[in-house]
Formats: sequence, C-alpha cells, structure tokens
Amino acid sequence: MVTSIDRHDTGRGFDIELYQALTEVVDVPVTAFGGAGNIQHFVDLFTKTNVTGALVGALLHNKVLTIKDIKKTLHKSGVAARQ
Repeated sequence: MVTSIDRHDTGRGFDIELYQALTEVVDVPVTAFGGAGNIQHFVDLFTKTNVTGALVGALLHNKVLTIKDIKKTLHKSGVAARQ
C-alpha cells in the first residue's frame, strides 16, 4: 500500500504519475491511497495505471460514495472489480 502524502485528503485525485512509475518498477501488487475526491478518480486510477487496489477512506466514511457505486462505475468503464 502506497499513500501519496501530497494528495492525501485533498480530493484532487490519485497521483497517477506516481502509481504509473511505481507499478513499472516493482513486482508486487500495489494498492493506492490518498487523493480520491470523486468516483472518476477511481476510474482514472485503474485505467491509467496497473495498480491492483485502492483504498477509499473519507468518501465512504462521509457517505459521499458507496462501494456498490464504485464497483458499478468501474464495471461500466471496463475495469474488472469483484462483485
């Protein structure tokens, strides 16, 4: 799990460049955390990087999104997510 401290709690989205670079040089699964502010940020993360997971945090705690919302949107975007 990697947290982008620069993006954490900003709602500006995941640090796509960081996660792209990281997944190119490691041979272990990468879970992203920090920065998500809306559902599109998850679509961007999974379509533009090779991360294997993402943590949601405040968006769930504050009831902005649900896991069902995220999975449904990912599925519609062609991203495989466990149902």
